[in-house]
Amino acid sequence: MTQRLSARDLARALVSARVELSSAESTLNALNVFPVPDGDTGTNMRASLQAGFVALSQTGSDDAPRARTKAFVTGMTRAAQGNSGVILSEYVRGFARVLLADPAVLEVGLDGPGLAEALGSASACARGAVGEPVEGTILSVAQAAALAARRCVDEAAGAGREADAAEVARAAHQAAQEALDATPAQLEALVRSRVVDAGGAGLLLVLDALDRVASGAGACPGRTPARGSTRVGRRRWRRTRAATSPRVARPSRSCASPRASTTRAPRRCVTCSRGGATRLSSRATNGCIASTCTRTSP
Repeated sequence: MTQRLSARDLARALVSARVELSSAESTLNALNVFPVPDGDTGTNMRASLQAGFVALSQTGSDDAPRARTKAFVTGMTRAAQGNSGVILSEYVRGFARVLLADPAVLEVGLDGPGLAEALGSASACARGAVGEPVEGTILSVAQAAALAARRCVDEAAGAGREADAAEVARAAHQAAQEALDATPAQLEALVRSRVVDAGGAGLLLVLDALDRVASGAGACPGRTPARGSTRVGRRRWRRTRAATSPRVARPSRSCASPRASTTRAPRRCVTCSRGGATRLSSRATNGCIASTCTRTSP
C-alpha cells in the first residue's frame, strides 16, 4: 500500500494507462455511440495520451519533474484528438494543476488528501471543457471518482487519521466502475445500443492503472493482449429482462496470462452462439462481452 504517490509512481500509472488504452482501442471504438457513433473514442484517447509521451521524450532526463510534467500536459492538450481526447487531456491538465501548484508535491509525493484534490480538479477541468455537459458520459465517471475520493478522505479524518493515497485511489476506481455501470440508465443512446459509455470506459482504465500502482500491484509490464481481450468493468449493468440486457465490455488487467483464452474451452452464450462476439482473455476468463450471456462453465 502506498502512503504517497511520487512523481515516478504517477509516471508509471500513465505508462500503464497507455498500455491499457492501446490494448482496448478497438473495444472502446466499438462502444462509441454517443454523441456521434463514429467509432473513434479509443483511437482518440490513445493518441492524445501518446502525444504527451512524445512531448515528454523531447525533454532531458535531467530536467526537473516540474518541467517534465508541464511538457507532458502541454503536448497532450495541444495534440488532443476528438471530443474524448480533448476531455481526457483536460482531465490530465486538471490533475497536474494540483501537482504544479506546490513545488513540494512533486518532491515528496502526493498524499491521500492531495490525490483527492487532484481528482476533483481533474473532474472540474474535464467538465469545464464541455459546453453542454451530459450525464451518463465520461464526465459522470470522473465526477463519481472525485466525490468518492473526497468522501474517503473525510471519513478517514472523522476517524482521526489521514487517508493514504492507496485507499483514495481504490475508492475512486470503485466509484468510477459503479458510475460506468450506471451510464446506460442515463443515456437513451447507450440503452438502444446495449453498451456503456466509451469515454467513461476509457477513463476507467486510467483510474485502474492509478489504483494498481497505488496499491503496490505495479503497472502492467507492457504485454499487448489479443485483439478484443480488454474488459471494461467487473460488473454488468442488467435490466429486468436478460434477453434485452445491455452489452457491457469489461476492462482487462493486461498483466494476465496471454494463454488464458486458449487453454480453456470457450463458454457459450446467446450472442457468441450467433457468431461475431468479441472474445475475452484476461484472468483466465473466456467468454463473450454480452450480458445476455447464458453461458455454462467450460
